[in-house]
Amino acid sequence: MNFNVENDFAQISDLLAAETIISENDMILKIKKPDYLGDSKWEFRHENKPIPAKMLDESWLSDFHNRKITLKPGDSIRAKVRIEVAYDYDNEVASTNYYILEVIKVIIAKSIDQNNFFDKLS
Repeated sequence: MNFNVENDFAQISDLLAAETIISENDMILKIKKPDYLGDSKWEFRHENKPIPAKMLDESWLSDFHNRKITLKPGDSIRAKVRIEVAYDYDNEVASTNYYILEVIKVIIAKSIDQNNFFDKLS
């Protein structure tokens, strides 16, 4: 018998949820940990919070895995994101799941010359 912890946990969460609200938003997410090998979740930062998200944009992901898209430290993505928030029977958040539906663009981090930056402040 095979167990898939992520899938089994999702099924248990579904059973405990009284209601699930699904929304789609365009968001800018700073890339913290991309998935270079397979189809595990990526980790992003938004409002200084970690956001684990499943990358569902297969075309973009294929380009990334085939080195047609380059990401560097500090880069972000603008993406269409599906957010699923499950509430328990006490109306408390039981789980929140994020899915990247479409990567609209990669936002290259601007490097700042710290010496020059502080000179301009004085």
